[in-house]
Amino acid sequence: MILSRRRRLLCLLCFLCFLCLPAGLLAPEPAVIRFAVIGDSGTGDAHQYRIAEQMVAWHDRLPYELVLMLGDNVYGAFWGGGNRKDFEEKFDRPYAELLRRGVVFRAALGNHDTRADGGRHLIEARDRFHIEGPEGYYSFTAGTQPDGAPLIEFFVINTVRLEKDKKDPEQLAWLDKALAESQARWRIVYGHHPLYSTGKRHGGDEKLREKIEPLLLRQEKPTTKPDDGASSPLPAMRRVQVVLAGHDHIYQRGEVRGLRYVVSGGGGAPLLRFDKVNTFYGKSHILADATLDGTRKDYLAEMASVPCASSRPRESVNMQV
Repeated sequence: MILSRRRRLLCLLCFLCFLCLPAGLLAPEPAVIRFAVIGDSGTGDAHQYRIAEQMVAWHDRLPYELVLMLGDNVYGAFWGGGNRKDFEEKFDRPYAELLRRGVVFRAALGNHDTRADGGRHLIEARDRFHIEGPEGYYSFTAGTQPDGAPLIEFFVINTVRLEKDKKDPEQLAWLDKALAESQARWRIVYGHHPLYSTGKRHGGDEKLREKIEPLLLRQEKPTTKPDDGASSPLPAMRRVQVVLAGHDHIYQRGEVRGLRYVVSGGGGAPLLRFDKVNTFYGKSHILADATLDGTRKDYLAEMASVPCASSRPRESVNMQV
């Protein structure tokens, strides 16, 4: 009888201790997808190696498994590029430690990448650049929501086929359909040429913008049935939350019509001038988190430019959606 009472008392104490645990310890870990972003990186020179070293250092602090490459991934001599003979020097060696750790790089094609056989060398190097589309555009997902849908979906566009006066109706039709069918909580589009940029060398491509922006801003209007049984429209949902690009060798961010645009072209190539003083100027890459939990459900990511060498401090931004 005494032993039984002791057991009951012990069970009661354990139960009370369980109830007193902080709520954060009882709640499941929120899904987190952390990724890095680099653009205009493949020079093979000291600048690219310094960026790579910083990426390794940040991987030590905040491990990530994915790197988005925004084009001009492999430069060549005399403004060429995209040749498989340069892969070892301008990809394998600089990122050797990250590759050894299992980090996956997923590339968009830049104008320099297509100088050799229209980008076929990079497309065929699936084990390196993971370009899944035969024409250089594709999508992929990362993470899972509680209902099994993707947490985040990335749409990689081949802007080399769409810039300025170029036409690629097949790619535009693919993007329109892929965005419409996506079930991901977060949707990010990335490619090489920026729709908006204050870079003096290139700037935003207005004709590219005319083709792409309507697809990004097209708003779906789902309906729901409230308690009274009537059907009413929900607030329109933007198809995309973030658009990433390179081409201009600067870092800048801004919001246009509710979409967050980021230019990150400081991954290794020589830096270029810009028009706006609020542009971050420095060799940099981006580190970002995408989460789906109650405390941060209003934010897509916390993005930070991580400078390799710059006179300015690191800048970060919470991207509200």
